[in-house]
Amino acid sequence: MYQTHWNKAFFITISLGSLLALLFFVGCTPEPQPKPPEKPIPEKTFAGSIHALAFAPDGTLFVGDAKNGAVFAFPKLETGASSAAAFFNLRSIDSKIAASLGAKLEDIQILDMVIHPKTKNPYLAVRRGSGTDARYLVMRVEHTGKIEEIKLETLGFTKAQLQNIPKSDKFLWKKTPVKELSITDIEYYDGHVYVAGIVGDKFTSSLHKLAYPFDAKVKTSAIEMYHTVHNQRETRAPIRALTFSKIDGKPHVIAVYTCTPLVVFPLSDLQDGKKVSGKTIAELGYGNTPLDIMTLKAPKQFGSQELADFVLVVNRDQSSQLISLSEVKKAIERPGLSKPVFPSGGMPFMNVPLSGVLRIKVQNDNFLLTIRRNQSNGRIDILSFLKGAYFRLSDHQSEYDIYYPKYPKEQEHFKKFHHFARGLEGFSVDGK
Repeated sequence: MYQTHWNKAFFITISLGSLLALLFFVGCTPEPQPKPPEKPIPEKTFAGSIHALAFAPDGTLFVGDAKNGAVFAFPKLETGASSAAAFFNLRSIDSKIAASLGAKLEDIQILDMVIHPKTKNPYLAVRRGSGTDARYLVMRVEHTGKIEEIKLETLGFTKAQLQNIPKSDKFLWKKTPVKELSITDIEYYDGHVYVAGIVGDKFTSSLHKLAYPFDAKVKTSAIEMYHTVHNQRETRAPIRALTFSKIDGKPHVIAVYTCTPLVVFPLSDLQDGKKVSGKTIAELGYGNTPLDIMTLKAPKQFGSQELADFVLVVNRDQSSQLISLSEVKKAIERPGLSKPVFPSGGMPFMNVPLSGVLRIKVQNDNFLLTIRRNQSNGRIDILSFLKGAYFRLSDHQSEYDIYYPKYPKEQEHFKKFHHFARGLEGFSVDGK
């Protein structure tokens, strides 16, 4: 159980932390060559699809083109004003994007979100239209509500081409081209870009490893795991989302699949052309598609100043799950699951109320940033959440909001939290 102890030191810590803003390569060309331009000149114009995004720590943006099975790297981006210390309260961002593009709202779909490592501004992968008429864009959003399209076609880039991508013209449920499963997630870790998806027309689940800067070699491993609901070892189910964590000093991949096995394996197991057998350590719930996964450092218990490491999974069809990394370590040390688990089990986890969240990233030491579907009106919002709380006070109506209450002595800690959260979410102390 989470404690509900809040104290003055916690709020001083979180307030100061939220106010901290996170603060070129120069090519020397020998004579008689002319001085290089300030902006790179693209060898060709980018015209791919944009299904997945990732950032390197230096601000290089990676774009996953699932239609063509390629990854593009854009090293020079305009970053905009810093949003590092801001608490985002941006409503109906999909409507604002549609208006900025002169498009119909129903033609706008947000496919992914990443956060710039320095400014903490969210960058969105946006699809306008559908089918052969679809246009793909990257939009930058600042906490002030300013929206700007990143004109990728004007930027220099490098490209890595994946091999043996699906050639099938089939659709899943008459809407998703099988080809688009060539890339289901991309992440940058320790000098490499990792790309999850399927390869070939036998739909082999794979994880590609690309050294960056890109070279000619793409290393690909087939991924196998035991599916706790389907009761079989599977080689065709693609990883839906992945993250990385050092456990006992060794980097591990932590991956989550549809329906919802949680799987781990050492990063060193990835060898070009070899099959990796992942260890299934938990079943998080059947009938669900996970949307994002990340590691984070957050209060060990609700309101505590003591921090701990966690894995957080957000889902389309059920609550989000918060898992202690120490429990992941324990699970790695014992045999993986090999028998059906229903409806969930394998290791302890806590459901947290991040309903409707489509993507989630660490914004700073105190906040998480999300794109979330508003369940009242269906619109997409960009919202910050407090680590440790994992909910927004203004999403709910309770006796505390109907009148300004006198808090019982045993609930004085709630008073501090309520006042603090109201201010962050744009309301006065009395909720107005």
